[in-house]
Amino acid sequence: METFYSSIKPNLKRYLIRRSLLFVLPGFFLLFYMGVFLKTSALESWGIWGFALSFILISVGMIPYRRIIRLETTPHSLSLDEEGLCFTHAKKGEIVFPIDQIQAFQFVERKGFYGIRLQFKDGKHFLLPYFSKKTFETCKTLL
Repeated sequence: METFYSSIKPNLKRYLIRRSLLFVLPGFFLLFYMGVFLKTSALESWGIWGFALSFILISVGMIPYRRIIRLETTPHSLSLDEEGLCFTHAKKGEIVFPIDQIQAFQFVERKGFYGIRLQFKDGKHFLLPYFSKKTFETCKTLL
């Protein structure tokens, strides 16, 4: 029984940080502008709304990065055994794919995403996210 774990590439983390900054920086600058340049009378009426908008922008911006960091600490696993291909998701549990039902097995890589794509004989697809090309090559030789 071989077990493989999902891995996060450093360039994916950099990409997500840059993308997160598109939301985080406006939220930070709004908060900074309100604190430094707005008068007290304007803050009395608009302060809570500006703070809430800043908080929402910063929070939404950091969600993708937090997901990737969480995936680094608790990675998905992929194991091959007699039953088939077993994918264990950190939150959703375990899914077993019978090997005789898998028609195609390919590596998918796009900007900001990579993984292993399974195509089944009944036409359905399943994507195993954030497994490296090395894991794909090893699984391909074992299948």
